[in-house]
Amino acid sequence: MIKPADSRKAVLETLVGTLFATLGWAMLLTATLELFRSGGDFERLIGYNLYRRFSVFLIDSAVIWVLLVLILALVGRLWVTFALGLSLTLTIGLVNHQKLELRREPVYPSDVDFLRSPTFLVEMVGVLPLVLAFLGLVALSALLVLAGRRTARVFRPIRRQATPRAWLALSVGRGLAVIACLAVVTQLAAFNADGNRVKGLYESAGVQWAWWSQKVNYERNGVVAGLLYNLDVPPMEMPEDYSRTTMQAIATKYGDKARRINARRDASALDGLNVVVVLSEAFSDPTVIKGATVKGDPIPFTRGLMRRTTSGNMLAQLVGGGTANMEYEALTGLSLADYQPQLNSPYQMLVPKQESFPSAVGYFKEHGHEALAIHPYFKEFYHRDQVYPILGFDRFTYDETMKHDEKLPNGTFASDAAAYAETLAEIQASDSPVFLNLVTMQNHYPFADQFDKDWPVEAPGDVRPELARYVTGLHASDQALEAFLADLSASPEKTAVVFYGDHLPAFWTEEIHELNGDQVMKTTPFFIWTNFPTRKVQTPPLMSPTHFLPTLFDQLNAPLPPFYVLLNELRSQIPARESGVAYDASGALIEAGDVTPEVEELIRDYRLVLYDLSVGERYSQDDLFYSLANQSTTAARE
Repeated sequence: MIKPADSRKAVLETLVGTLFATLGWAMLLTATLELFRSGGDFERLIGYNLYRRFSVFLIDSAVIWVLLVLILALVGRLWVTFALGLSLTLTIGLVNHQKLELRREPVYPSDVDFLRSPTFLVEMVGVLPLVLAFLGLVALSALLVLAGRRTARVFRPIRRQATPRAWLALSVGRGLAVIACLAVVTQLAAFNADGNRVKGLYESAGVQWAWWSQKVNYERNGVVAGLLYNLDVPPMEMPEDYSRTTMQAIATKYGDKARRINARRDASALDGLNVVVVLSEAFSDPTVIKGATVKGDPIPFTRGLMRRTTSGNMLAQLVGGGTANMEYEALTGLSLADYQPQLNSPYQMLVPKQESFPSAVGYFKEHGHEALAIHPYFKEFYHRDQVYPILGFDRFTYDETMKHDEKLPNGTFASDAAAYAETLAEIQASDSPVFLNLVTMQNHYPFADQFDKDWPVEAPGDVRPELARYVTGLHASDQALEAFLADLSASPEKTAVVFYGDHLPAFWTEEIHELNGDQVMKTTPFFIWTNFPTRKVQTPPLMSPTHFLPTLFDQLNAPLPPFYVLLNELRSQIPARESGVAYDASGALIEAGDVTPEVEELIRDYRLVLYDLSVGERYSQDDLFYSLANQSTTAARE
């Protein structure tokens, strides 16, 4: 700021000084974000961000500068603006660093939803780190504001009483700055729209988007560019040949196949049958991980059961995260691999925007089942309180409405035994057969302070205490599962269980990840069990959760809806897929372009159906799956 003077010179000097101050601060904040992302790697900051990719660094800084100017124009205090900018930057940097450590994926704009769930943040990060981070932010902001006030004693701000003409000119300038900044912010918000100028500016500077991995995307292009790239985006582009005529032809094609297959199937296979889908939080097999040793077998019951039943390995999307996405794929049969890479959470970014959504929930309701969901955690987590009614669930039981919420000794979350007890109670209380989706919480990260004993393990550094307690919980899950299936076996009601782990736990280090490879670190067990005789279905070495329910129908010899015929054909050719990665029926990685024309046609059909059901007009819905019009979309009863 300058000494007051009722002149154009005073205003000009103020604007020029503010311009350079905010530009410098924006560059400092951009560098801070990159330092947090790289774990404090100054060499990379200088050699990569400030040398090899300096033009991109400048664009990142310009984006932050626009936001700083907008804040400044609104609040009218430079040092308050600096404090707010620093607080927001440090918050994003800390969250990004923590999320990369826990889940090996960066922070996304959609993660702002977790602010609705402060309890979750406390449980994941811990009270002390959050308190220290908050106090640090407050202290830094206070120092900046204090410095600003002291500086203002020497460089006095322009005030209305002292210099009315200069103050009026500056006020007009602030108003124009707000308008200009909002125009730029509008462009930023529409970053993924066709022809967006800001995105074009990045690409003209040499940015190449790593759509297959957002972790790589942030590393390569910077945190600011990564955040912009992951702003709201259409779930997928409309296929060129999408039309009512095209979808009717596909529905007829797979409808004819379904009629031929179903002529040899049991039309009553689903009658009176309870179907329980269990997503077991972080359930994996740690004995296969190189670089660590687990003494004995913590999951002997599950391992033995998998040898006797339809079972195999599931391809997870992430390590340490992606639970809701695996649940989405299992319930809908719709693969995230075919959506835009920025659609990182359908439960947050896609489903809540619709009144109804096709899924196995609706199919089973059409066949006389009561649709129930259980998740022993708060109902807002991943918008499940909104998503479950849209998917068609009749009732959602969560932590505050559960009758069984017991924990393991020193456990943080409701035990698997409690979740299974709740499931049994729901089955017994229903007069109709149930389709029940259970998402457990017992083995959610962190582990080091959970449970009452260590399982004997050998592992490097900080991994050992996490692994020792994780395996303790895993063994308890195996025992709870054995008791649950024993209770179902003793029941006169016919029941089928689809069980799968959603991902490996978050504590494995980058070194262990590299030692084992991406495929091993994204592989979890699954099985399909019934309490009555059914045939064992041969499964491929690796399979996505989109194929669980069609595989169940094969095991039950149940008639297939045409959509499941399409999924079964896809399973025979490309049974496991995630963004940018696909595996064939032998478990081998499929190279780009290494598919036959028949498989290309199959992929085309699936992409068209996925677009039609989840984004498009649902021309094929009634013929391929079931009629949404016959089902209520009112909120699930608690």
